Amino acid sequence: MPSLLSPLSVSQSSAWKRRLNPLFNAAGPGTGHGDFSTQAEIGAAQQALLERLIKPLEAGHWLQLSCGVGGSSSTILQQAEQLTGTDDDPQQIDRARRAHPRPRFVVSDTERLPFAEQSFDAVLSIQGLSHARDLKHALHQAWTVLKPGGWMALADFATQPQHHQLADRAKMRVIAASLGGLRLQPVERWQGHLEHLGMTDIQQVDLTAGMAKGLERWADALVNASGELGQRAGAQVIARSYRSLAKAGAGGPLRYVALWGRKA
Repeated sequence: MPSLLSPLSVSQSSAWKRRLNPLFNAAGPGTGHGDFSTQAEIGAAQQALLERLIKPLEAGHWLQLSCGVGGSSSTILQQAEQLTGTDDDPQQIDRARRAHPRPRFVVSDTERLPFAEQSFDAVLSIQGLSHARDLKHALHQAWTVLKPGGWMALADFATQPQHHQLADRAKMRVIAASLGGLRLQPVERWQGHLEHLGMTDIQQVDLTAGMAKGLERWADALVNASGELGQRAGAQVIARSYRSLAKAGAGGPLRYVALWGRKA
């Protein structure tokens, strides 16, 4: 089933990325987010999230979906014995291979994983599966390559169902586009998919308060970076949406959740 918020088309999403990537890359170092090419560039908030997400996982061969340029691999390999990372962007994978020689990096769509069944002891995704065209299928792919008894650990954006029919809808489309064309799903649907797969020991933690602080940082950084790039108008639109969502706090439409589940 598609997300309740109609996602941008591929061409629309690509246009947003071409227009806004320079702005987000310029703003990223000041937020603790953005283009992580070395361990030192991972911000404290992102580092804390990663450490919290992987803490319950057991050592072994892990798969990281949508790994980008591999900036989190050093932290992951402090706990995992072996790491394979995937991303659908060949340029990102090329940079990851050059910067981080120990993990194996593979160009792959999250919905068509090129691995044998039951290949990994854990599957990890941070803000990757919300880009999937079909979340249910992507989670099934992750489940298929996971060994019995292995953990799946996810951290991603979700929504409160009631906000799909309110004035927040327009704001959500702006923020979804500015974050790369997210296909936003209600929190309940994420957990429902894991339950449908037969995952056990499912845990969910709401991390929205930390995400709200991050949105405020992004808003400030985007506006500050926009002048030299000539994108002040676009930055202000996104910043207004970010600040509105951040002020809404726990009652706002955007959620940030972490989920864990074990394959039976």
